[in-house]
Amino acid sequence: MTFDEFADRFKTATQNIQKRRAVVALKVAFDLSALVKLRIQTRGEDFNNVSFSPYARRTIIQRKTKGYQTAYVDFTQTGRMFANVLPKITSSNESETTVQITARSATEQAKLKNIKRKRGNILRPSQQEISIVTNMYKTQMLSGIKFF
Repeated sequence: MTFDEFADRFKTATQNIQKRRAVVALKVAFDLSALVKLRIQTRGEDFNNVSFSPYARRTIIQRKTKGYQTAYVDFTQTGRMFANVLPKITSSNESETTVQITARSATEQAKLKNIKRKRGNILRPSQQEISIVTNMYKTQMLSGIKFF
């Protein structure tokens, strides 16, 4: 392979990565948000894998009356809040794509704001979740760079 052929293939591979970057960033965010929701709803843990402080006694009584679990805090009753939490691209250019994971509706954003005030950012991913998703997509991105 000549240097010019190599340069052309490298340029094409770079362009392909740039074209796919925003789509891949959105996929990464969807998978990351799914892992965060799974952790919260099945284990009631924060990004450090520490259990959220328990429900207040009054909340436990209300949840039991409605048939909801009370063994750990899962921030789930109807499921609307987590169903409304989705990633969206907030900016994208030739070298960078920014994705935000948050609720889409004002009502659910208000719930998250209230939760954040009391318990911190529950949507923050754990280091393990970040590693899982990063490794998965790193492999996919690298497979798209084959230009030899």
